[in-house]
Amino acid sequence: MNINNELSLSLSAEYDLIVDKGRTLDAIINCTFEASGVTYPFLMSGYTAATLTVKNQSGTVLMTFNTSDGSIVIGTSSIRLLKSAEEMNVVRAGEYAYDMYLVSAVRPKRGFWRGKITFINAISN
Repeated sequence: MNINNELSLSLSAEYDLIVDKGRTLDAIINCTFEASGVTYPFLMSGYTAATLTVKNQSGTVLMTFNTSDGSIVIGTSSIRLLKSAEEMNVVRAGEYAYDMYLVSAVRPKRGFWRGKITFINAISN
């Protein structure tokens, strides 16, 4: 798995992710933002839900992560992504588009991340 565990975030920041197909995904991604040359933690307080959707070029949803099923866990200033090896094996190896949004009482849908997610085949079991 090649997920950078430090992300500097602005509104709907773009980050590309690389994950292993058919292997358990358990990644904690620490979220930060920069202001006046100083890096601060992006505080998740107030956000009650999140959804990350992976789609192919036709727009078909291939995989969804969300807080309601526990595949996204919102931390103090982090996001944890969780999927079983079986769930990670559903998507074919390749590059896809993804986006993620956060939900709060103030902002029902705040764009957070977007980019490409690449599923790679494991070389050995």
